[in-house]
Amino acid sequence: MGHEPLYTEPTAKTEGAPRITINRQVDRAPAIPTQRWQQWGWRPAVLALLGLVLLAVLLGGCSGRRGGIDFDRVVVALKPMDYARVLCRPTPMEHRHTCLSAVLEHFQETWDQTEPRGQQTVGRPLLIILDNEIYQGSYRVTPVSGTFSARGASNTCRGRYSALAGDREAIFQVVCDDGARGQANLILGQDGQNGLGRLWLDHGREGDIVFGHRAVGSLQQTLAAY
Repeated sequence: MGHEPLYTEPTAKTEGAPRITINRQVDRAPAIPTQRWQQWGWRPAVLALLGLVLLAVLLGGCSGRRGGIDFDRVVVALKPMDYARVLCRPTPMEHRHTCLSAVLEHFQETWDQTEPRGQQTVGRPLLIILDNEIYQGSYRVTPVSGTFSARGASNTCRGRYSALAGDREAIFQVVCDDGARGQANLILGQDGQNGLGRLWLDHGREGDIVFGHRAVGSLQQTLAAY
């Protein structure tokens, strides 16, 4: 309709040769409004990126990590500097470097040190650094239970868990004399005798835990100097 025929009868001008006429009318796809595509085309990509960022933040907020240490694990490879950062955190900044050096030197000198006999019975030494204060105490663990107690200048915090009492995870339920409640998680270093931990209390209060003879017991006099 309205198009030239593809084939016409020969005429005198064509001298007997058929004349083929190509229909040049081509149906074209509707043009995309370029301005609208430029206006809206970037939004799906940006929204997807924002979704990934939000997911990463949520996962990070639920993680038990601090300083690159995963406190959701049971045993991790802890370095002397990991202990030093925690032990020297309450130290004034002007003495921080000296404290770090002393702790690192101690670990270098006692790399083959084992805990004294009977310490499993009386309790291994434990420190809690809470509100920039050091709590000193001890802890005991068995394959199915664990307890700790540490005392500060005017407060004492105690933690316990027991698989026999129905606890499914080795997460310490913590109660302090000042009324604070929370949880604590301990992880062992590869030596199986020393380690670090985290303490979470009400109202966003958090603390660090260090335990073991090599990490705490023979270092208390060194730390007292700072």
